[in-house]
Amino acid sequence: MSRFQQYRESMIDLGYEFIRSRVFQTAFELDLFERLGDQSKTLLTLAQEMKAHWRSLELFLHALAALGLIEADGGAWRNTKHGKEIFIRGKPFYVGDLVGLHGRSFEDWGRLKEAVLSGKPLERMTRAARG
Repeated sequence: MSRFQQYRESMIDLGYEFIRSRVFQTAFELDLFERLGDQSKTLLTLAQEMKAHWRSLELFLHALAALGLIEADGGAWRNTKHGKEIFIRGKPFYVGDLVGLHGRSFEDWGRLKEAVLSGKPLERMTRAARG
């Protein structure tokens, strides 16, 4: 693959990063890693616990697995070996607080174009929009 092709591919990949990040953030917002803990749970068990639509949850779980954030375990889902160490509250290397911060700033970053054009800081624009 030429350098140009590599560069082009990396730019296409960059465009998908926000999707991957949002999937990751949403898993924390739904307490999915906490719900799985050290055990495997079926789709229907998770859907019931989360009061989620099973089909939408199934698609979401597959997206998480494709990103390597959880694993399929037969007919169930579980945290990865390393995920148990960094996605569960109280663990020494927990990253959920930082991921949560990124998730809470998602709306602000979605207004970046407006901030660039207006010259107003993102924080001030967000407060004004909320009233």
